[in-house]
Amino acid sequence: MGHGLKKICKRHGGLTVTSGGVTKHFTAKDAEDFSFKEMEVISKDGRFKAVWEWIGEGRSGDYNPADPNDFPILRFTCFIKDGEADMNEADPWTQIEDASFCTAMDARTPRSLLRKTLRNSVLRELEASYPDHKKNMEWLSWISADEIKGGKNMLAAKIGPNKIG
Repeated sequence: MGHGLKKICKRHGGLTVTSGGVTKHFTAKDAEDFSFKEMEVISKDGRFKAVWEWIGEGRSGDYNPADPNDFPILRFTCFIKDGEADMNEADPWTQIEDASFCTAMDARTPRSLLRKTLRNSVLRELEASYPDHKKNMEWLSWISADEIKGGKNMLAAKIGPNKIG
């Protein structure tokens, strides 16, 4: 929540999640069934930040914990450090246009693999292609835990020489 995109508040015994102008309400039961602690990785030079977040999305729209074929999926969002930001400013990050996508990444994936993917895939592709990053980020929306665990580089073949995972 440090970047100001997501607002979570309890309402009427449930949970309301707002991110990027999209608001979703979940019942108390839905909210109890799953939660995800936001994860962020900053590039070595400190210029870019990539964030995994879960805003209630599932395989086919809103996550439905009652559906055994559904699972919570993550969204990545990328930011650039504003060079004009005052050092005392609470949040010097600006969201990068065309760098926030829902993925096929299961939010229940081990956090170590999520961190590795965020660093070695999302940030790497952003650094390599910014400011012409839109296509690379779109391709990364197909990234999944199965692809990373299996060591496949299907995305790398589509988006360039940088290895995924």
